[in-house]
Amino acid sequence: METYTLTAIAGVAATIVMSAVMYLFHWGSFAEADMIRALGSLVTKKEEDSLIVGAAIHLVSGVFFAFVYIGTWSMFPLEGVQVLSLFGVVGGAFHGLVVSFLLVSTVSQHHPVERFRNAGIGVGVAHFVGHIAYGATVGAIAGIYHIKFDFVPDLVALPS
Repeated sequence: METYTLTAIAGVAATIVMSAVMYLFHWGSFAEADMIRALGSLVTKKEEDSLIVGAAIHLVSGVFFAFVYIGTWSMFPLEGVQVLSLFGVVGGAFHGLVVSFLLVSTVSQHHPVERFRNAGIGVGVAHFVGHIAYGATVGAIAGIYHIKFDFVPDLVALPS
């Protein structure tokens, strides 16, 4: 049970770090990267009342992906803060590329709030960097607390 709690905590912490990184892009006027309101307004169809909905979706997604990341790493004999942080950076970069591409190429064009329809390269970069920070944070926490799902290697083992 402790492993699952720590994984959830890693997901929440990493989501907070990712959000902070993205808001730096937003507050620095580099990109319209108010991702939590953009996410929430996809559901509410308006910017008002979108913050809580967006934060809830973002946190739940962050916890879910922490389980995905740590579950994937559990298939391999990986240990240590540096190693898992590096794998987090790589996983976050891949995750960020996919999300950035989908956001810039598809989601923004059909967003119900006009403010979020012009997602250019700045928004893509903000998401890419934010996801790298997310992955590095999950990896660091997994390394510090030795989080690993012991059942995963048995699931992926080939029958002999």
